[in-house]
Amino acid sequence: MISYRIAVSADAEALLHTRRETVINNAAEKYPRAVLESWAAKTDAETISQEIEALKNPDRITIVAETEGKIIGICTVGISEGLLKQCYVLPEYNGLGIARELVKRIEAISQENGLKSLQLSSSLIALEFYKKQGYSELNSYDYELENGLKMPCVMMEKVF
Repeated sequence: MISYRIAVSADAEALLHTRRETVINNAAEKYPRAVLESWAAKTDAETISQEIEALKNPDRITIVAETEGKIIGICTVGISEGLLKQCYVLPEYNGLGIARELVKRIEAISQENGLKSLQLSSSLIALEFYKKQGYSELNSYDYELENGLKMPCVMMEKVF
């Protein structure tokens, strides 16, 4: 059975692992390895510490999907920005509706916090998924990663 809850600081390492595994395994067909490595930084003491700090921010809410105590999906919203920041589901759990449920829950939290719309920056791999969730394309652009590489993305929006 899959359950959903708000992430806590103790989840930081598992959140980073879920993101990295999803990016490395799902996006290889659309992006070069160097882009994937920068996009999904390795899990180390520094990135775990940064994730713990991010989880303490009350403006940033992360929902996790888990089964048998294992985090298998994550989705984050920045309320003041009106921005869906990330949504990742481990590859072995694709096709079960987990990402759809995570986005639905993030949208409900956004609406409860007074947002009338939500924007997101979609990777090329997730573009069709977000369209199916009711998001419209605003514009395409190149996101610059920390290592200076550029990653093609699409800004999208859903009005509630």
